[in-house]
Amino acid sequence: MGRIRRALIAVPCPGSMSGGRASIIGPGIATRSETHLMGIAGSFEKFRAEALPLGMADDAVARLRGAVRMLRVAAGTSVPLAGDGGYYVYLARGTAKLVAHGSGGWQQVLAFHFAGDLLLVPGPSHYIHSLDAIAPCEMLTMGTEAAHEIAKLDARFAVLLLDRMTAALAGAREVSLNLGRKRAFERVAGFLLSLRRRAFGTTAGDGVVNLPMSRRDMGDNLAITVESISREVARLRADRLIETPARGKVRVLDAEGLAVRAGFFAHAE
Repeated sequence: MGRIRRALIAVPCPGSMSGGRASIIGPGIATRSETHLMGIAGSFEKFRAEALPLGMADDAVARLRGAVRMLRVAAGTSVPLAGDGGYYVYLARGTAKLVAHGSGGWQQVLAFHFAGDLLLVPGPSHYIHSLDAIAPCEMLTMGTEAAHEIAKLDARFAVLLLDRMTAALAGAREVSLNLGRKRAFERVAGFLLSLRRRAFGTTAGDGVVNLPMSRRDMGDNLAITVESISREVARLRADRLIETPARGKVRVLDAEGLAVRAGFFAHAE
């Protein structure tokens, strides 16, 4: 397996056991001083406001606050999260990719994640997984065992975890279709639609969608070559389904046409 860089800072949230004092909590991972706790508190409140369900029991929220760690991760850094049971990660800021590593030295980009996402990084099994920062990231992490204990205290939190895992399953099925059935043009069209959906939901947003990942990473995720991506993007542009106003930016001009190109039923968009 290729070398995995570790260049991050982990900071406990207020109320955690380390109380903000400098200490080492793992290989290459050090907590910072209390001067940085205001930012961490802000990240947790962002998580509470944007991801946690309304009406969660106060004791469940308090336990959650004490269980999470905050990581500040530099762009281009891989962050393997140690532990046998995996981690839930809330991405407060930045863009990251979930990567699986095999013993033969290969790796596969499984998914891209953006600010506001709550995801599961699996623990070691047949493969090792890492979360790699594409842009500078701030994230809150919590072991699955701790999260599941909190879920026992509050059904709303349990439903949140179930919803996110259901979404992850849907994403895994899309990957399965990409690898087993879809052609290159369908994969690229579907990928661009998924980014548009993230940016605008089900509304007819016509703004510009950012593509922070490289075409190499995109190709790795879709299991096609960089040359194929460039060719299919050019065809979509020539057919007036999209336009590319700047490098790393795409505007969808015809969502229904793009959905048909992706192999979707157009009304699903």
